[in-house]
Amino acid sequence: MIWFTSDWHQRHKKIIEYSNRPFTCVEHMDEEVIGRLNEKVKEDDVLHNLGDVAFDLGGDLDKIYAIRDKIKCRYIHLVLGNHDKLIAKHSEQLLKDRVFITITNMNTEVHTKPKVVMCHYAMRVWEKSHHGVYSLYGHSHGTLEDDPTLLSFDCGVDTNNYYPYSFNDVTRIMKDKMWAPVDHHDSNTRE
Repeated sequence: MIWFTSDWHQRHKKIIEYSNRPFTCVEHMDEEVIGRLNEKVKEDDVLHNLGDVAFDLGGDLDKIYAIRDKIKCRYIHLVLGNHDKLIAKHSEQLLKDRVFITITNMNTEVHTKPKVVMCHYAMRVWEKSHHGVYSLYGHSHGTLEDDPTLLSFDCGVDTNNYYPYSFNDVTRIMKDKMWAPVDHHDSNTRE
């Protein structure tokens, strides 16, 4: 199965206040977010994390390894978020150690129908959006108003009771949208 998540903010004490998260302390939040992930995502599933894995790591890469060791899923693709600077800096080592399968700024899941374009940030248009390709993003912690005319939404943990979304969840949500393709191409440029 294919899963999507974003904005765990592991070790980020202030995110509890900023995003009104219902946790008593950062340790409680960290355990719940990973626990709920492991409750759904199995070892051989594929997980796409759309950024902001952790915060306030003090430059300690071992903390990334410690977070990763708690996760059952072997196949995690990471789209970098604005708080993933330590991961970006050490991406070569993290890829070599298979902490993540890929580390990118954008990614496309091609094993779904339709495909899913992923970025940490919300987009108004994306590759093949006028053909019904989905877009998932994070970053906004559920505060960005959803546009029912776009086949996109915020897949961050703050929008799903701190659980990841399965591709089936994504499809169900997209079916409720009032999408109509907006095409900026003319007959000479259409693909």
